Amino acid sequence: MSLESVAPPHSLHAEQSVIGGLMLDNDAIDRIGALNAESFYRHDHRLLFEAIRGLIAMQRPADVLTVHDRLSFSGKDQVAGGVAYLNDIASSTPSASNIGRYADIVREKALMRGLLSATNRVQEIVHESGRTASEMLDAAQNEIGKLAQTTIKKEPASIQEAMGRYVEGLDQRYHGAVENPAIPTGLKDLDALLNGGIRRGRSVTVGARPGMGKSAFAETIACHTSINGFSTLFLSLEMPEDEVTERAVANWGKVPTSALADPKSHMNESHWPGVTAAVQRATEAALFIDDTPALTLLDVVTKAPAVKRKRGLDLLVIDYLQLMVGLEEKRYQQIETITKGLKGLAKSLNIAVIALSQFSRDIEKRTSPHPKMSDFRDGGSIEQDSDILIGLYREEADKPDTEWKGCGELFVLKQRGGKIGKVMLTYLGEYTRFENFTGSMSAYETRSNKSKSRGFEG
Repeated sequence: MSLESVAPPHSLHAEQSVIGGLMLDNDAIDRIGALNAESFYRHDHRLLFEAIRGLIAMQRPADVLTVHDRLSFSGKDQVAGGVAYLNDIASSTPSASNIGRYADIVREKALMRGLLSATNRVQEIVHESGRTASEMLDAAQNEIGKLAQTTIKKEPASIQEAMGRYVEGLDQRYHGAVENPAIPTGLKDLDALLNGGIRRGRSVTVGARPGMGKSAFAETIACHTSINGFSTLFLSLEMPEDEVTERAVANWGKVPTSALADPKSHMNESHWPGVTAAVQRATEAALFIDDTPALTLLDVVTKAPAVKRKRGLDLLVIDYLQLMVGLEEKRYQQIETITKGLKGLAKSLNIAVIALSQFSRDIEKRTSPHPKMSDFRDGGSIEQDSDILIGLYREEADKPDTEWKGCGELFVLKQRGGKIGKVMLTYLGEYTRFENFTGSMSAYETRSNKSKSRGFEG
């Protein structure tokens, strides 16, 4: 028998049993889950299911006669087999007791047909001209990804159920029985402003102009979280793996990057204890580095769940957003798809996501170079989809002779459900590392007030 003559996967008995069970017990519709008409293989069964579901939705009885009348009114009765076929289905279904299992079978067969259809589409994609192999792979993964979305099922929760789970978790956290939902960054003033750190399910976007230290800031957090019990995936679209690793050595061991970059000329015996300390930290760290360039959203939503399954995952860092690519024609559409996808990924995997974003140099034309929400490039989707927006600024990058050398300012411009504000940090450039602020806050506040009086933003 040839492959073409084999019928696609389906179960006639399961489809008839779902339809018959619903006519016997209309309340059984609550036990079939998110079953839809498209899951049925036969066209007449799709019509019957839609008619039954429509009657139940209107709180009208759905039995052989009412379903027949509904189909007759719409002119679809004969297409659906007529009253005789409805009687056959109803009489051959003894009860609705197993309707949940029959609905599962209908869904499974529909998913199998979807896989076959996706496979055929992938074959068409491979034979299409004008695409590179990488683009074909992205398109093929997209076909499978769309199919996977149809398998996601979640029932709404009552506020009583949700409240019960919340209070139980709150009590456990209060008594230290479970982990805190927030992931501390290690920067105490930032953690205080974020109510303990970055919460799982949240997407954070950190923006700055080139040269302000975005990557150093992100890697500072990654180096801290990964040695404090939080598995961290660092997707470096800009720096190669060895540079990310070199910065980790500088961060953990406090070894100057100049020495690591040119050890023959600048490294000495005093640096080796720091390297040894960094190596020891690395053995304890749950830090995973991927330096694949030009990632798509699909790449990210494939890599992150794989790491979570194999190693566990709490925090995902992306350096940086504008180096990701998309299939949409317009750049702002690509960024919108990416930001919404990252937000969805944070929720579905219950992880925190930090994405870095490049600011435009147009800020330099302003009186004050301090970040604003409008500085986030490529449309408003970053501002809209991010739970937290942070702008980073170092005056030293603009004014090398400033009295505020080694200082960084973090502007929390948006925090869903929390406060906005400003945090001072100490920047150790030779280690590409940010630390808690060690300067005089009173002096800093005096400086900020003077800036405001001159028309600058604080």
